[in-house]
Amino acid sequence: MLFNVSPITSHHQLDKNSFEAAVIGGTQLCSRRLLQQIIYCVGGVSVLFPLITQCCKFEKDGESANGAPLTQTMREWVTTEVIELIASLLDENLANQQQMHIVSGFSVLGFLLQSVPPRQLNLETLSALRHLFNVVSNSGL
Repeated sequence: MLFNVSPITSHHQLDKNSFEAAVIGGTQLCSRRLLQQIIYCVGGVSVLFPLITQCCKFEKDGESANGAPLTQTMREWVTTEVIELIASLLDENLANQQQMHIVSGFSVLGFLLQSVPPRQLNLETLSALRHLFNVVSNSGL
């Protein structure tokens, strides 16, 4: 994607937020954003919470969606990765932090973690929780 971007200036000052873009023939317009910036469009960080309960479903079923057997390591990995993803979405993002606070996300998360089988709460999962708590404590929530 190629753009010819030139800043629009007023009173001879560069306004970093105002740009004009001319699309060169044969290109398609698109907008790229980080998940952290757009997760609110689909309901916020709390849309990831059901993934934690899916870990328990994997524990009961013993199979993934494609029918392949899940190992204990894969089940543990899902829990850890969901917690890390939530932490990364909250890290230095005030909108996500506020949304998490408004929906009582930490209470819900705590409740859901109670349903995780104890053998899935390994050192990696506890490390991910510690990272989440550090993010929260540094945010001022």
